[in-house]
Amino acid sequence: MSGYEYIDRHASFRIRNPQHTSGLYLPVAGPGGLRSAVSPDFGGDSKLDQNHFLIAPKSIANLHSDRDTRNFFCVFEDGIWSACGASAQQEADRFTDREDEVELTGGRMWQTVVRRNKAKDISAEVTIFSLLDANVEIMRVKITNLSGGDASFTPVAAIPVYARSADNIRDHRHVTSLLNRAYVNEMGVVVKPTLSFDERGHQTLHTSASERTAVAISRFHLSLMRTCIWARAEPSQGQGAFWILQGVAIPSGRRRFPFREKR
Repeated sequence: MSGYEYIDRHASFRIRNPQHTSGLYLPVAGPGGLRSAVSPDFGGDSKLDQNHFLIAPKSIANLHSDRDTRNFFCVFEDGIWSACGASAQQEADRFTDREDEVELTGGRMWQTVVRRNKAKDISAEVTIFSLLDANVEIMRVKITNLSGGDASFTPVAAIPVYARSADNIRDHRHVTSLLNRAYVNEMGVVVKPTLSFDERGHQTLHTSASERTAVAISRFHLSLMRTCIWARAEPSQGQGAFWILQGVAIPSGRRRFPFREKR
């Protein structure tokens, strides 16, 4: 990798147009077991172990080609723009003069990507990092209007939840997706597999007896809130671990958020 520069004594660095560097990704991990891989367009995966993947497993071969990425879309009247750079139009504009201006700043278990679209006069600053005292992946999205007037868009957060074992990439991938059940509550979306389905047999997943968690093992929780995204994993009465993914910088539903020029 070339074109980067160190910016402090902690080995934090900066690189322009990181999307042009093949195979680039950074780790986001915590002492409790969280292990995530994050590419400049916020692809990659997130997991606790072999059997607990929040986002589908990735390798270097499909790290940048798979489209099940962490994403935040701004839906304008004339088209869709991704704060993470993963829209169809942004992919088509790659290596042209219409491509977003992108700069990545990274360090130990965190990265910030700032991208600017000249046609829409809008910029996005997306930061992802982990916490030390919990298995939490936080993703913060900041949108800035750089034009001289008002603009409005519909914010849409999109994070595909895999909610299965890495084995299910090759072992009953289709049927295990059919066995997932999604529920909507006031905090967001809960995904719970009904059966553990693999070559060892079919087993019902049992709910946890924990009053504090009151959720099933292998349950994945996607929540739309105001300020951030985070993923949390905790033990479930000795029956393994479950994931909770909480919060993206918008409420649920298709509301419009007009925003004014930066003062």
